[in-house]
Amino acid sequence: MSKDASLVHRVLLVDDYQPWRRYVCSTLAKDPRWDVVANASDGLEAIRQASALQPDLILLDISLPRLNGIEAGRRILAQNPSLKILFLTELRDSAIARAALEFGARGYILKSSAPREMLPAMQAIVENKRFVSVEVECGSEAAVVQHDVGFYTDVDLLIDDYAGRARAALEERNTFVILTGRERRHQLRDKLMTDGLHVDDAIKKNRYFEVDAADILSRFIIDGRADRRQFWKVAMALVAPMAKLARSAGSRVVVCGECAPTLLAEGHAAAAIQVEHLWDEFARMHGVDALCGYLRHHHHEDDPVIHALRAAHAPRPAG
Repeated sequence: MSKDASLVHRVLLVDDYQPWRRYVCSTLAKDPRWDVVANASDGLEAIRQASALQPDLILLDISLPRLNGIEAGRRILAQNPSLKILFLTELRDSAIARAALEFGARGYILKSSAPREMLPAMQAIVENKRFVSVEVECGSEAAVVQHDVGFYTDVDLLIDDYAGRARAALEERNTFVILTGRERRHQLRDKLMTDGLHVDDAIKKNRYFEVDAADILSRFIIDGRADRRQFWKVAMALVAPMAKLARSAGSRVVVCGECAPTLLAEGHAAAAIQVEHLWDEFARMHGVDALCGYLRHHHHEDDPVIHALRAAHAPRPAG
């Protein structure tokens, strides 16, 4: 069956059992969506192949020689957090499955379930979803991620909304992040302190973080566009550790951010929309709630840019 290259997803298959590799390759050869571009039989080779090929999807076993799949997966995502990993294993340990998903793998299925689950899992993951085998209990229900957007006619309304999110987050023992410019950060802090909230105490307890939007943007905006790989590196370094710590305490991370709004204000509408979609993918992956605040001075409700920005925000299942 011929394959349209524009519709094909490139797959790296990593497993030390040759008959299993033959089975997977044979199965995928019958489906026009997939092209196995390389095989690897150990963890170190998987890291090299992933770096060289940058595949759309990595099918990764756990029990591998020289370096196990969990550690190989960690190193692969440390090099490029935007790569997508589906663990394909016979290990039914829920703790291992949780560990795999926590460091960034997109899915975890059992080899015994592959005839019915492998292709649906692969398709889900290339669509930026997560997939866990029905036989594996990961110990938590899928949360609903709130990726909200607000358009404000003046700064006071914007700060009021941010303050409401911050108070609610801290009262519920969640972690709050304000990601904006210096002036707005100071306005929010003043508002919260006037309302009786002890911001300095929350900062000392690592439950309130102030981050400069311009500094963050400088790390992944290249020639007026968001570099996907750099975005994931920045987001993983900044928010993923907070999200992991919050999950371990049964809480969440809440972000009020203005990266995309800053780009829009500077006239980079396409980049702003791009960043909103990248953030939506990251937030669902790590269970982070967010409010993106826009001051709407130059855009009307029927503006296509406003419609595109609204379309990038919606409550949906995490992962």
